[in-house]
Amino acid sequence: MKFPLRVCIVDQQPVFRLGLRSFLEEEPDIRVVGEASSASEAFGLVEQTRPDVVTLDSRLCDMSGIELAQLLRKKWPELKILMLSSYNFDQYIRDAARVGIVGYLLKDACRAELAQMLRAVTAGAQVLWIG
Repeated sequence: MKFPLRVCIVDQQPVFRLGLRSFLEEEPDIRVVGEASSASEAFGLVEQTRPDVVTLDSRLCDMSGIELAQLLRKKWPELKILMLSSYNFDQYIRDAARVGIVGYLLKDACRAELAQMLRAVTAGAQVLWIG
């Protein structure tokens, strides 16, 4: 695993993105390389920055996180995707796993859990854990 881990944040809520960036910037081995608020922005951002991992909201204004993950993984099969969701439903987790999302974490997770999950999925683990 290379350091720092390069992360893109994709979430439609600006305040959540800001908080997530703030959390991640406290970690010495994680670097946020960009943010997007929609699926259309996310595609360009991933193309431009080539992150190790994308944190992805389960719902975006222009498509679901599951749909976007499927498209991203089709174009960049090596890309690791960590879904951050407010939904604690087994079906969401199964759908995430089906399209190749390697981590699932509830949005109320603490900074340490988030950082641990990012490191784990970047190292190759599949962690469909909901917190």
